[in-house]
Parts: sequence; structure tokens; C-alpha cells
Amino acid sequence: MSYSPDLNSDTAYLIGVVAGDGCITKYISSKRTDYKVEVFGDLIDEPDFFKILIKLFSEQFGIIPKLIVNKDCLRLRLNFKFILEFFEENGLKAGKKARIIQIPKKIKQNKKFLLSFMRGLADTDFCLTFKKRHKQINYYPVISAEFASNKLIQDICEVISMLGISYTYTRRIRKTGFGNPADYPSFCININGIENLKKWMDSIGFRNPKHLTKLILWQKTGFCPAHTKYPERINILKNIPVAGLEFADFHSVYENLRQPSGSS
Repeated sequence: MSYSPDLNSDTAYLIGVVAGDGCITKYISSKRTDYKVEVFGDLIDEPDFFKILIKLFSEQFGIIPKLIVNKDCLRLRLNFKFILEFFEENGLKAGKKARIIQIPKKIKQNKKFLLSFMRGLADTDFCLTFKKRHKQINYYPVISAEFASNKLIQDICEVISMLGISYTYTRRIRKTGFGNPADYPSFCININGIENLKKWMDSIGFRNPKHLTKLILWQKTGFCPAHTKYPERINILKNIPVAGLEFADFHSVYENLRQPSGSS
């Protein structure tokens, strides 16, 4: 049975997901009407993340999204007017969003929803990397993101400043990307260092296993090798000794970190 939910922590998270790596399409003509809400992801890095999204959409809307696999891309599609209207009513607009997207006003008015939205946005459009920073191993955490919308990046800066998280902000001119013409501005944010990572995990956190496996591997070994894919990190984690001849229980560690402090 399908239904339109109220705004809550899970739907605020999904709004963040769609704001990050999704799109909303509405086509109305005399011949046909088409409503689409879609989310895109990587076939290798995000199959388990898409299982989480399918579960959330099913729980919140009573609809199981259609999963489409195309080459190296995953896509979730929901062709329902009431779902599209839910996202529109809560601040996301149909059509091209890259240069105009911002954190919706309804989301800003509730801190719990705001943090959930940020988690969804980060799971889809932020990167967690570990830099060498004058050492031989990739040990230094950096959370980063780049957007074509200056308004969105300013909104993000306000949120993380409120949380006491330090960051650097830069503007640059890109030649291609985001579906925009050449020589357009993009806006970047970097959150550097262990203390800022701790503050992030205590307030916003991640749910995407792509990010969490990097974090767990770093916690267990002190570094995370660059350019590894999600399946590689899972295999590494399964074989990390923790005491004597015992081995790390990846799934229990993953479950503990999957719902970071401050989430609901």
C-alpha cells in the first residue's frame, strides 16, 4: 500500500540523497504524463548502499523502487506523482538543479531534519579520502565536496560552522561538468583532520558503506589505501587480526558505525 509520509528523519535523509545524486523529472503533455524521481550510483562501490535506499523508500512511501543496472551505473526509479510531489513540497524542484539547488527551508527549520539531510547529501555527493600529508601512508582524513551551486555550498558552510567543524572554501573555474557549459564556477569545501572527522561523525555521520568501509579500515589499521574499491576494502577488513588468531568481525563493526551518533 502506497502513502505519502510526513517529513521525518528518514525522509529528510532521502531528500538529501536526491539533492545530491538524484533528479526529479515532470513531463506533462496532451499525449502523456510522466513523473520520475531517480537516484544514481556506482555499480561497484554502492550496491549495498542502494539496498539501504530501497528499504527506506519502501518503508516511507510503500513503494519498492525499480532498480536499473546500466554498464557501471545503478539507478533507482520511482514513477509516481505523489512521490514527486512530496519532494517538491519539501523544497526540491523538478528540472535541472546543479546551479540552483539549496538546502530547503523546511529542512533548515528543524535541526534533526537538517542533520539527516546533510547525511543524505554527504552519502551521495561528498568524498572521504585519506591523504599521505608528508608520510608514506594515507592516514590523514579529508571530507570534501564540490558543487555548481554557490547557495548550496554557503548553506553547507553555515551548517558545519554551527557544528564547530572547521573547513576551507575555494572557488574555481571548471571547463566541463555538472551539465554546464565550459568556464563556469564551481565551489569546493574541504574538512581536514582527525578532530573535524570526529565532530562530523558525532553530528552528521555517514550511512553509505562506501564511506564507512574507508573509515573502519582507517580505524583498524591507521590508514586507508588510495584508489581501493568497496569490495576490496570489505575483503581487507575480513582478514584484519584483532587479537591472537581471531579476526575482525566486519559486519558487527559496520553495524555499529552505520548509525552514527546524532542520527535517528
